[in-house]
Amino acid sequence: MVELSNKFRILGQISEKLPNSKKPILVGGSAVELYTRGTCKSIDIDLLADRNSLVKVLDEMGFSKI
Repeated sequence: MVELSNKFRILGQISEKLPNSKKPILVGGSAVELYTRGTCKSIDIDLLADRNSLVKVLDEMGFSKI
């Protein structure tokens, strides 16, 4: 459950840094993981968001492209 809470803590931090009009929407496996309270696992976070705004926030948070 620690992995789940860490993943969604990061998502919360990302969301806080984006304006209300550009909040990300959780989709894919991570949405299922949240819905099932961790019963189904996902190793990534899929977001529907404004790309430019999201990339800027991720850069500010120290994330980089691989």
